[in-house]
Amino acid sequence: MNAGRIMLCASKLPGCYWGDAARYASYVRNHLPTRANTDYKSPLHVLLDKPPKLGHRLKFGYCCTVHVAHKAEASLKARAEKGIIIGVSEQQKGYRVLIPRTKNIIVIINVQNVDKLDVGDTETRDTVDKLHSEPGVEASTDAPTPTNKVPPECQTRIVRVNKVQAAQIRPTAQ
Repeated sequence: MNAGRIMLCASKLPGCYWGDAARYASYVRNHLPTRANTDYKSPLHVLLDKPPKLGHRLKFGYCCTVHVAHKAEASLKARAEKGIIIGVSEQQKGYRVLIPRTKNIIVIINVQNVDKLDVGDTETRDTVDKLHSEPGVEASTDAPTPTNKVPPECQTRIVRVNKVQAAQIRPTAQ
C-alpha cells in the first residue's frame, strides 16, 4: 500500500484513484527483481521461467496524448486529447488512461508524449523520502538537490530573509 500511496501522492490525482494506484504498484512490483527469490529474479520470472519485459512501463499519473477517432465530417477537429496514465489493463493489451475532460477511463495501446518510468527521478525520490522520514527529521539523499528556477513573473514577489533579519522581525517574548 505504501507504493500505491506514494504513486497517488506524486501524481497529484484525487484520492478516488487509490485503487488504480495500488493495482499499478503491485503490477510494477511483480515485474521488478527482488532479493526474496534466488538470483534476484522477479516474481514473474520465477513463475513463467522467463524475464518480464520492462520497457513498456510508464509513470503513474503522467500526462499523455491519445488519438481520438472522428467521423469524416468532423475532420478539422483535434486528433489528440490529453490523458493521464493510471495503469495497465488486465483484460486486454494496453494502458488505462483517464481522460480528464470527460472523466472516462479508456484502454488504449498507443499513447504519445509520455515519460518512461525513471527510478532516479528527483521528484519521486523526494516524495519517497518525505513519506518515509520521521516527523521533524530531515531526509537526506546522496544525490544533489535540484535548484528550483523561479519564473520571471514571480521573482519580484519573493523576499529572502536571513536568520539575523528574521530574528529582528519576530517579536521576542519577555
